[in-house]
Amino acid sequence: MKTLWCQLAQFGRGKQPLNSPPYVEYEQFIIFGDSITQGSCDQGRGFAFSPALQSDYIRRFDIINRGFSGYTSQQALAIFPCFFPPVQKAKVRLMIVFFGANDAVLPGFEQHVPLPTYEANLRKILTHPLIKEHKETNLLLLTPPPVDEYQFSAADTDTDTDMGTDTPSGTPEPASVAVMRKASQTKKYADACRQVGNALNVPVADIWTAFMTAAGWVEGQPLPGSRDAPANKKLQALLSDDAPKL
Repeated sequence: MKTLWCQLAQFGRGKQPLNSPPYVEYEQFIIFGDSITQGSCDQGRGFAFSPALQSDYIRRFDIINRGFSGYTSQQALAIFPCFFPPVQKAKVRLMIVFFGANDAVLPGFEQHVPLPTYEANLRKILTHPLIKEHKETNLLLLTPPPVDEYQFSAADTDTDTDMGTDTPSGTPEPASVAVMRKASQTKKYADACRQVGNALNVPVADIWTAFMTAAGWVEGQPLPGSRDAPANKKLQALLSDDAPKL
């Protein structure tokens, strides 16, 4: 016991004791996604997912946030080998894959990724040779969340107000805003994500369905968040910046 305490004391003075074990990396949880993942570190509005994981698994696992704002599954596939560690360097216990929100923008916009390509990209990431080297890595796939067309239209109009034409009174009219996202389009990508997970036997956290259920949606009804249905306050609250307060 005395020897152990002496070794600990040496650590405290910045000295490495003799016969100490070799340096070993903590096992890792990697969260891989777009701006939603990147923003999950931000505690400015209250609860944040990444810090919560770090707190839950402190001293047991390293929580690695690999969120890349604006990225699609196409870019994710390209960058994946640049950060995923070889099995000789670190053991990855869990990787969460969370893409599709940007892929699902409408055709004609730069971020759009066709649905078959999105599915293929998810498959390639989940079956990547680097992952297969880690025999014990668990995978978790997250569907893209739903979108609210009313909120996107309001935000885009506010952003583009100064770009409009002047009225006779001199007040600029809001510029016409190109629709980037549709609720029905995002649903297709959530469905595809779920299907890929089922086909590869990878667990899926179905965020899209969870949000829609909380908004009171029933299969066969118009989608909450769609312009084909009235504005849904429950969905708007879930997707707002104040959602952590719910």
